[in-house]
Amino acid sequence: MHFDFQRARPLLQSGNLANLFVEELGWEPCRQKLTLRAGETDFVFTAIAEKRRFTAWLCAGADASLPDHTTRLKLDRALTQTSFEHLNRVTAQLASRRNELVAALADEVFIAHAAAGGHLESLTRRLRLWGIPLIKP
Repeated sequence: MHFDFQRARPLLQSGNLANLFVEELGWEPCRQKLTLRAGETDFVFTAIAEKRRFTAWLCAGADASLPDHTTRLKLDRALTQTSFEHLNRVTAQLASRRNELVAALADEVFIAHAAAGGHLESLTRRLRLWGIPLIKP
């Protein structure tokens, strides 16, 4: 998509960020609302556009002034946590469960190296108990 700076400049200058993102940058429109509290103040966030699971939020406080630096950091952390809470984070426990599931579904398993006392060594023992053949390196 070609970016037309001459068309984008008035949108930016007038604060029309929704049209800037959607019409000039090619994002999809989004109309979510979210209220976050920092200290004693509620801040309303309105999602104005999204692209590839990234959301552009517009924040309005009780008055139109910009919050102080510490408050902005708190709001940023809370918004980031809210925006990405749906993502699964791989932990050692989840990786171990995934390996066990995949191995249990396999007809045979190849393990290049299993450290003594490690997760793969214990998985190797379970595979033998389940009768799943191990391919030797």
